[in-house]
Amino acid sequence: IVVEALPILENDIAPIECVEPGDLDSAKLAEIFRTNVRPIVIRGFAKDHDCVKLWTPEFFKERYGDFRIFYSSTENLVNDDGTRLADFVDGVIAGNKNRAYIENLSDIFNRYPELHDQAGIARIGQFLGDFASYHRIAQLFIGGLGTGAVYHCANELNCFINIYGQKQWYFVHPKYAAAMSSTNFNKGFFVGSFVKHNATKRYIEAHSPLYNRVPKLRITLEPGDM
Repeated sequence: IVVEALPILENDIAPIECVEPGDLDSAKLAEIFRTNVRPIVIRGFAKDHDCVKLWTPEFFKERYGDFRIFYSSTENLVNDDGTRLADFVDGVIAGNKNRAYIENLSDIFNRYPELHDQAGIARIGQFLGDFASYHRIAQLFIGGLGTGAVYHCANELNCFINIYGQKQWYFVHPKYAAAMSSTNFNKGFFVGSFVKHNATKRYIEAHSPLYNRVPKLRITLEPGDM
């Protein structure tokens, strides 16, 4: 009934607000999250961080290649088969078709604290001030063309630094959660969506029709953006 009552939105994607470094401080950011929560991109915030200058797929292969990782793929939400980071990187560079993707990898920062320093976590903490403390947990994401996480709900303030290559992001406001075909993922650890956001409107209309009727935000991040 709801689907029949609502039209498909033809122009359903809007850009995300972008600012320059210096346009925001912790007080302004805290006010935004208190009064009008929304994603914001700070262009070039981390362009001088060591990670942006040093980190490439080859960098991780050469220096941390023996580190064992877990990853998601087309076949499995979690693959914990002891894959070496070097072998994973080789697959990414070769253009593997199984959409293998490293996400939420934090152990590597515990094993190699220099990565934590290179990421500029301390500077991010200074920027956030007392407004948020979750930045102390660092996680690494690596994937090739066409890879990425499904739509999911974050339970805290998230700060993402784009370090190498480009990454496209989509956001849907929580008030439209009913349109997202959501369910518990990873044994209830978080809520994810079955919506295939890159599919055609025709496909989505057949499988998740409410998604075609709510607005979205989209942005492509460049190296150094946060």
